[in-house]
Amino acid sequence: MRVKYIFTLLSFLAIGLCGLSDAFATETPFPEACIQGLKGSEIPAAATPVTAGQTRLSMMVPSPSGALQVTTGPVQLRLWRLACGDGQSALLLRLDDPLHNDASAKLVFPRLRIFQRDNTRTVEAVRLDGGAHVIPGTHGDIPGTVALKLANAYNTPYSTIDTSAALDVLVDDEFVNVAVPPTNLALHVNAYSPDASSYPDATGPRPINGRYAGNFFDPAKPGEGIVVEVGDVAGQPDMHFLQFAWHSFDNQGAPFWISGGTSFQGRPKHLHMPAAFRNGGRFGGAMAADRQTPWGSVDIEFSNCRTALIDYAANAGLPGNVPAGTGHLQWQRLTGISGYACD
Repeated sequence: MRVKYIFTLLSFLAIGLCGLSDAFATETPFPEACIQGLKGSEIPAAATPVTAGQTRLSMMVPSPSGALQVTTGPVQLRLWRLACGDGQSALLLRLDDPLHNDASAKLVFPRLRIFQRDNTRTVEAVRLDGGAHVIPGTHGDIPGTVALKLANAYNTPYSTIDTSAALDVLVDDEFVNVAVPPTNLALHVNAYSPDASSYPDATGPRPINGRYAGNFFDPAKPGEGIVVEVGDVAGQPDMHFLQFAWHSFDNQGAPFWISGGTSFQGRPKHLHMPAAFRNGGRFGGAMAADRQTPWGSVDIEFSNCRTALIDYAANAGLPGNVPAGTGHLQWQRLTGISGYACD
């Protein structure tokens, strides 16, 4: 039976300032949007393996009387690097049990120490998906995605570990005394070199998620822009949507807006959406607008947290006052979502 501690440590060594409370300030050396949407023990296909090793870690297992007792078991550790664009990367770590021990065993979360140049840091808290924390030395099932941040109980700033530079990770287990002590494991991670062969995701559009929501425009031509909303479909936890409203002008210079959207799963980098327009309405609801009229299509990508790339193509045969044609726009972010920054 498989031990219930197969999990992924996302943004492993995404390290900046962090305390044991969510209220403490944090910073990471890569965009949080890079890992948004990864679930459970998922390792994206674009991630590149960098190192692996096996060690023994402490775990708690029930005795015949039902009480928990300490033992050790083999655990495999594997590290991947995920390209985040703009020369940045995140490290992903997964622990799993290759020998399929008893599923009732509970892993004691190990201590992790990071060495980089003259900088040595100990990971003291692990942030779980949803904002909760687990402290090394505790045991139990680790639900879903976890993100490692350096923690400081006194809220004293730590200097940031650069996850894209070379570093070493020591995995040890000093929390329990057992007849067969666990062994330490040292893993070396080479510096990130974003070449196209090893990291095909190093350039190009980024996976779309809610951190890219906001308002985008061309600063040289104010007055026109697009509002992008990214959300979850109710009752379908793995289904999301992108909805947009493009505020522009018709051929006579009167305000005109185009809207559209689509649903999606996973982490797509490009969305192709039907677009429509309405007319006939009046201010303040004095008169309802006509039903939607198909306008054409709008495609959206995000090259980074600051830039939206928009391709559009209008249908043939639109009324004379309706804007038409095809084109490509590169618009800059104007606003984002409070408390949900992309960078």
